[in-house]
Amino acid sequence: MLDAFRLDGRTALVTGASRGIGLGIAQSFAAAGAAVVLVARDRARLDEAASRIGSPRVWTLPCDLSRAEEVPQTFRRAAAAAGGIDILVNNAGAILRGPAQTIEAEGLHRLIDLHLTATYRLSCEFAQERIASGKPGAIVNISSILAEIARPGVAAYAMTKAGLRQLTRALAVEWAPHGIRVNAVAPGFTRTELTRSQWTDPTLEAAVKARTPLGRWAEPQDIAQAVLFLASPAAAFITGQTLIVDGGLTAAMGGIP
Repeated sequence: MLDAFRLDGRTALVTGASRGIGLGIAQSFAAAGAAVVLVARDRARLDEAASRIGSPRVWTLPCDLSRAEEVPQTFRRAAAAAGGIDILVNNAGAILRGPAQTIEAEGLHRLIDLHLTATYRLSCEFAQERIASGKPGAIVNISSILAEIARPGVAAYAMTKAGLRQLTRALAVEWAPHGIRVNAVAPGFTRTELTRSQWTDPTLEAAVKARTPLGRWAEPQDIAQAVLFLASPAAAFITGQTLIVDGGLTAAMGGIP
């Protein structure tokens, strides 16, 4: 039964893979037997991430996914280098903080391009290749509990993550006849470099712990293991779903001040 969680013989492309949740996902996939292609903006960080994974079957591709014109070519380069992509994880992300009325159009458009446009276009490139080859595949998108609940100061981020959840459903239905499963993971408050300003804030750090039934913040590996499950044969009959990984926070009450 445990073999159903293995990824031997498969190749995964993970975006935002140079640190945090993305690196954790890539490490979990490699440990489960997969070859991995790491995509992120910073070449030096990608090389460091590859060395931490320590597998001979790791490729790195620098790309700014908020630049829509770079996305298709990046996928094609990844597929050519690795001999095909069986699993796609759309993890790359950023956040804009501040009152909604103060967010400038340039920042908003970049966030939409990164979270939605890049995910859409990468997923379509992946599906085209899978359909043409007649092979199944799995996509896992990284959403957020902020697609489920609201808190001040992150309206743009929440909007894009909510859109990602519906995109997950729509693509799952459209591509199911081709054996392509599409799911999402919605992390709760997770200790990463992106959230450093939160977990180093004693008041917020304590509030999250107090209001999370499991009594702690998530670590990147908590999210990575959920992604591994959805990408693996163990989830062969699961598609169009968002798995919330938040220690019970949204079930208990939802809001963090």
